[in-house]
Amino acid sequence: ELAEPYQIAIFENRAPALCEVPGCEEPAPEPAADTLEMTLPGCGRCELVAYSQKHDAQFATLPLENISALVEAWRDRYRELQQNPEIRTVSIFENKGREAGMTLDHPHGQIYAFPFVPPALEKQWEQTLAFSSRGSCLWQRIIEKEQGDQVRVVGETAGFLAAIPYYARYPYETHIWAKRQGVSSLLEMSAEERGE
Repeated sequence: ELAEPYQIAIFENRAPALCEVPGCEEPAPEPAADTLEMTLPGCGRCELVAYSQKHDAQFATLPLENISALVEAWRDRYRELQQNPEIRTVSIFENKGREAGMTLDHPHGQIYAFPFVPPALEKQWEQTLAFSSRGSCLWQRIIEKEQGDQVRVVGETAGFLAAIPYYARYPYETHIWAKRQGVSSLLEMSAEERGE
């Protein structure tokens, strides 16, 4: 449906789970009589990121220059969305297959910008702070553990470690950690790290 040739296309989701922020038109909810009925306006942003014009392409088969351009596009969107004071979390992800809710057959991913920190991330943040208060970096300790165990490592470069962590919730769950301390998002990564 995109009229012009493109390398990467980013556009608003046609059926977004969240409405545009700012300018969310959704009215504030009525006070709930029961805590199980509490709601908040679904404000935020939902974007689709088409990786390629080739309908049958997959992320793993894209040329390296396309993947590099995609990482830069993610970084640009992350930066712009994070600048909105109403946005607290930006999540870049890919869901595969109809079973996971995929409705577009083109190779693509999504970017969700939330006005809150999702509970799982909030818990990770609290654990990170608790570990830091004891004088240690949680993520550095996890990287050291995975490198030492060498049981769950999927891959490693000079700047990154990919592994199925010992605390994985799913058998296919893989995490990628930047080895350099202080890298918490695409914004802190050097050009060399983004290239990796």
